[in-house]
Amino acid sequence: MRKAASELLISIQLLGEEKKSFSFQEPANAFPVLAEMEKRGEGFFLSPIEIHLTLCRVGDLYRGEGRAATQVELQCGRCLEKFVFPLDVDLSLTFGRFSAVSEDSSEVSERELAEEDVSLIPFAGEELDLCEAVQEQFLMALPVRALCRGDCRGLCSYCGADLNRETCGCAEKDVNPKWRALAGLKIEDNIKK
Repeated sequence: MRKAASELLISIQLLGEEKKSFSFQEPANAFPVLAEMEKRGEGFFLSPIEIHLTLCRVGDLYRGEGRAATQVELQCGRCLEKFVFPLDVDLSLTFGRFSAVSEDSSEVSERELAEEDVSLIPFAGEELDLCEAVQEQFLMALPVRALCRGDCRGLCSYCGADLNRETCGCAEKDVNPKWRALAGLKIEDNIKK
């Protein structure tokens, strides 16, 4: 289990019905999944993660609105060049107290989750831990396939040249030898109209 950075823990004793502002600046290694991402070489965080959040209590819930931002160096999925990706996410967080059912309880009732319960971030104790919530938002904001730019041409599949920088002429060359046997194949359309 992660040892939380104390700056990312907020005591619920500090929160009332009036909004209270918080600002944090944390290195990526304060977030376990982001640290693991760096360790595996999937990205490198170039700046600390800046978090600006307003929190307040609304009944039994604690609501937070704000932004989190950093810059991450990624590798393009087409041309393999490294590029800087600005990661700037809006935060909309709702924390709800986690009520654990004891294991020796003979009466475990199932209930259908209400729509608002699905997005609740559970917490226990007297502190809200922002680490998991912010980390999750960053992971959802990262591109599935990182591209240095939308029109990246990638690498030539034949010679490996970076097509963004040079023209290799391989497109005019013969078909890949693996497919040469199919070059003379003719398919007739037998569908009658």
